[in-house]
Amino acid sequence: SPEHGSYVETYITILGNSLFFELDENGKYFATVETTILIKQNDEIVDFEKLILKSPEIDDTSSVTFSIVDVQRFVLPNGEYDIEIIIKDKNSNKGKINFYDSFSLNYNSDILTLSGIQLVERYEKSETQGVLSKAGYNIIPLPINFFPKSINSLAFYCEIYNAINDLGQDEKFLIKAYLEYFETQNMVKDIVFVKREQARDVNVFLHEFDISKLASGNYFLVVEIRDRNNELKSINKQFVQRSNPIADEDLFAKDMSYE
Repeated sequence: SPEHGSYVETYITILGNSLFFELDENGKYFATVETTILIKQNDEIVDFEKLILKSPEIDDTSSVTFSIVDVQRFVLPNGEYDIEIIIKDKNSNKGKINFYDSFSLNYNSDILTLSGIQLVERYEKSETQGVLSKAGYNIIPLPINFFPKSINSLAFYCEIYNAINDLGQDEKFLIKAYLEYFETQNMVKDIVFVKREQARDVNVFLHEFDISKLASGNYFLVVEIRDRNNELKSINKQFVQRSNPIADEDLFAKDMSYE
């Protein structure tokens, strides 16, 4: 963020049908989740957030289709960090869920830099600014990297920083996005997109691939930034998995036809 510096986002999605509900004074059912996020450095807590998330009120708990979505942002200086996320259903006697991970921040304001790639469940034009708002859209994060046969599109969002400092005011550059096979790093045919951009303080990139014909397997979603001389300036990858039995059958039939 040009105003605040580098930051890390956390995305939490909790399936409503995995929660326990209680009855309120209006005769409606609702669920309550407590989340605690701890950012640590050298075993010391440098930032944290503790929240109580409440579900919408519903009349019937036999068919729950909604999810509770939470996004938090932590402004942090460059360095190495550990993160712990603790999730507790307030209406259940079961234990807490603990999630641990580590990450590194190494932001340089003079070098063109590509953010992490955010997988997106869905997006829509935003009328008002909120925690899910970015670049004029409400972006619902997809906190998993597995795409079953029921999902036929792969949407994602990322940001490009310091293009003006690195390339020059109004300089043109290319954004190239594609899928590559995890095992070989070869590009997947027909799943590629190239866009010409003009350097700004922050360039945003939101795109969606049709993966209805993508066979089951492990892949990298790749975003590259190249200058007008086709020199690679920045690259980032996001691991994704696909399960698509119908496409697998089509691929098998095509292979058999050459025997």
